Amino acid sequence: NNADTYLKFSLTSFTRSAALLGKAAASPVTCPPMAPTVYNAYIATLEILYGNSTESLQTYSMYGAEGFSSTINTSLTDSFTPKRLSLTSPFQAKVVRVLPKMAKNLRLLRMELLGYPEDCDWLDT
Repeated sequence: NNADTYLKFSLTSFTRSAALLGKAAASPVTCPPMAPTVYNAYIATLEILYGNSTESLQTYSMYGAEGFSSTINTSLTDSFTPKRLSLTSPFQAKVVRVLPKMAKNLRLLRMELLGYPEDCDWLDT
């Protein structure tokens, strides 16, 4: 839960973001002393910050079963299966930060930021 650990997207222009596509690892992770055992590690919850610059970031809140929350469940359950996280309210920003909040074993996360509508016209399918 370190605020200095995050993925940062620096965009060249204001971009409307509608979804994130994430997974934990590109290939099986092996960690000594457990090698060659596959190590299952992923981010379970995260927080999204966005804004015009790194000095003007605001926290994204998403509506869920318990109302609005800034802590977002990634739905990841293993290191290898990608999951799409559709944002309930798309936002427009030049800077987006994804902060891992809760992880299983290690903080591993690969993520794509999907724009709107051109980049993710398949979201509703």
